[in-house]
Amino acid sequence: MTEIKSNILILNTLKKHAPAANRGRIQLVIDMYKNRSIKNIKTVLNTVNLLSSTHKSQQQKAQNTYGKTVSKALNDSHKAANNEIAKFKKLVETPHTVKTGTHTGAKSHIDFMIGHHEKDTSVSSLLNSLRSSMYNELKKNIN
Repeated sequence: MTEIKSNILILNTLKKHAPAANRGRIQLVIDMYKNRSIKNIKTVLNTVNLLSSTHKSQQQKAQNTYGKTVSKALNDSHKAANNEIAKFKKLVETPHTVKTGTHTGAKSHIDFMIGHHEKDTSVSSLLNSLRSSMYNELKKNIN
């Protein structure tokens, strides 16, 4: 079993003993850890422990910690998404030219010159490098 899976089992055990009002918040933090939006297990454990606490003195601290943890994870995810969009735009905005042959003979050709690359960059390698970015962008906009 991987370390992340074993950590999630521990977190789910803590969630079972938490007040019912905080179980949804704890599940959100666990899901963010599972999706790697929150990478540090100590952050997750501290937040889950505070949310699991039944002490009234810990309730406000738990809410503050939860808010900070989730908002930081969402901001980091947003920054990562913006970086991916910037990379995609940079790839799309790369200057390019297309040179075509006469297509009358067997040695006719089409040359794609993209940025600083000539001939050594095939269309399939360019599409493969863009495929995941384009897919994620389409998926985000469709949903």
